[in-house]
Amino acid sequence: MKNVFALGTIILTLSACGGAGDGDDVTRAQASTGFATGPGDDPRDVTFNAVNTPVITLSGSEVSSALQTVAVRLSADGQTLFLEANGAQFELARQVDDEGDIVYGDVDADGAIASVVEQSAVLPVNIYTIGVNNGSGQAAVGIVPVGFDTDPATVAATGGSVEYTGGALMIAAQNQNGAIESTTLDGAFSLTADFDSARSVSGNIAFNATDPGDGIELPAFAVDLRPGAIDGNRFSGLVTLQPGEDLGGFRALELAEYNGRFYGVAADDVAGTLTGRIVEAGQAPIQLQGIFVSSDIP
Repeated sequence: MKNVFALGTIILTLSACGGAGDGDDVTRAQASTGFATGPGDDPRDVTFNAVNTPVITLSGSEVSSALQTVAVRLSADGQTLFLEANGAQFELARQVDDEGDIVYGDVDADGAIASVVEQSAVLPVNIYTIGVNNGSGQAAVGIVPVGFDTDPATVAATGGSVEYTGGALMIAAQNQNGAIESTTLDGAFSLTADFDSARSVSGNIAFNATDPGDGIELPAFAVDLRPGAIDGNRFSGLVTLQPGEDLGGFRALELAEYNGRFYGVAADDVAGTLTGRIVEAGQAPIQLQGIFVSSDIP
């Protein structure tokens, strides 16, 4: 898995099928064309706006979390990706990197850097791990699911209980003695939506251990997505470690939450964002930002 801070360049990845997650003030990702209308909805040549997107921000050796505005549009022919993020606008050309991955990348006139590694594109919704370096020592990186979400009226008319399963991907970044270290974690995701009287969701994610030698080494661990209310086509709640889980040493998970949406014509899929931090005595916090989707992530 690619290190998002490799070679001083922030990576932006286009991944598998998913959707956009948000709460009242986190990640509003909405296509300019409105809600899903069919299984063949095509995300190309459509502008997706993710306002108040939680991302990890970097300034020198400082690592923090902040809200950014992101807009993405892939051209109809798939040859150009238009990106607006972290105060910069890019027109990114399709190319192939040394590993054979499809890459969208460019440097603008002010020296700001952005690039996209295309892992896969599954209609009608995509996941973007966005990253921008403004050329002046400030950068932002985060994973943003965007696509055609379900009409809230359809969600309101839905009944029964539905289980969604898929994958999760999370970025972890930390200031370690004046240097920024980072890693990515992947895992398996499960969420149950009760569309009857409870009108709530709950679930869990099991993350795999980081690769040996990563700048941030974390063991395998699991988290609970605590029960959260369904509000229109959205849902949100708190994230806690499952009982008995150990992050290694005197570490604790703090300020963690999830925000998600239902996607497709009939709430066929879900996706959302994860935010939080891991604290450890005497160390800078490890900032976390990621996504979960009801689809596998390559």
